[in-house]
Amino acid sequence: MSNRWWTGTADPVLSLSRGLQQAGFQVYFGCTRGDTLEKRAQQAGLSPLPWLSLDPKKPHTFAQDLLALRRFVQAEQIDIIHTHLSHDHWLAGLVKRSCPDPSFLLFRTLHTARGLHNDPLHRWLFSHQTDHFFTVSRALQEECCRVGGIAATRISVVPGGVDTQRFHPDVDGRSIREEFHLAETAPVIGIVARLAPSRGHLTLLAALQHVVRRYPQVKLLIVGKGEYRPVLERHVRAQGLEKQVIFTGYREDDLPAVLAAMDVFVLLHGGSEGSCRALLEAMAMGKACVAGAEGALQENVEDRRSGLVVDPEDPREIAEAILCLLQDRQRAAQMGREARRRVERCFTEKHRVERTVEVYQARKDQAQRHTGTQA
Repeated sequence: MSNRWWTGTADPVLSLSRGLQQAGFQVYFGCTRGDTLEKRAQQAGLSPLPWLSLDPKKPHTFAQDLLALRRFVQAEQIDIIHTHLSHDHWLAGLVKRSCPDPSFLLFRTLHTARGLHNDPLHRWLFSHQTDHFFTVSRALQEECCRVGGIAATRISVVPGGVDTQRFHPDVDGRSIREEFHLAETAPVIGIVARLAPSRGHLTLLAALQHVVRRYPQVKLLIVGKGEYRPVLERHVRAQGLEKQVIFTGYREDDLPAVLAAMDVFVLLHGGSEGSCRALLEAMAMGKACVAGAEGALQENVEDRRSGLVVDPEDPREIAEAILCLLQDRQRAAQMGREARRRVERCFTEKHRVERTVEVYQARKDQAQRHTGTQA
């Protein structure tokens, strides 16, 4: 995985790798060396391959990686290479093309549509070198077919997974309310997302202005970091929302407690890992959620059963959904319980690993049948 940071796809890729290892697979993990992801992998018991650079910023290392990976694949008789980013996909695809008799299957998870292209080179990579694709939502699967020209039969949908022991309704959020001086009776809305223009923070702040008229004591916790924070802070001051909005910064170790302090969780747009993991974590906490009507967000939530789905560009509709949950706490609690049950049914890390293994095995069986037919 050509990523050095603990953001976006890194966490779900590492948790999947760890789960496959626990399921009995011999997992070899590759990532950009010398930074956070490498350290996290080591802490998880996955020793990153020391001879693999996977650094898109150093294109001269690509040929070295190509030769080294080809030798490794042949020496270790690798069965599967599973890639998650374009750099890695091209590397594995060229390794497969350069092997005289490649025996491994090449998989690619498309976490977002950014990796989709329909030019001749990508059609070659997608159609002739890649055995199968994963996506994290049905909406993305449809986009892969439409934009990437990939047949639906070559794409399996495996949604995101959550650590349901870490993110649990019994987590206590009082320490967070104390940290930010939140009264026990104060309604608390929250969003966990990178502070970037595409994540819908400005729309949520516009919705907050409607909510404040009904609940002047409401608080909005904006959790995360990013280059857009100065813009958001200026907007908060310009709209006179300084008393209502709290920027918590990036939270990791105590993220379950931060979520526990919230009454309503809002996520309007997905990020770089596609499965909208922050929403799934809030659902696992038993929180009433408001989700934007797009991609994995609207697939994760059953509208009016385990949350409310809204137009992510309509502040008034978003505000009405938030007010609905704040005014009817019994309904909000019921939605939260159903959200937790839905996560347990569909979105655990165990489910994600099991579904991935099923697809691996099905493709392996298909390849063996194809080889037998040719023989």
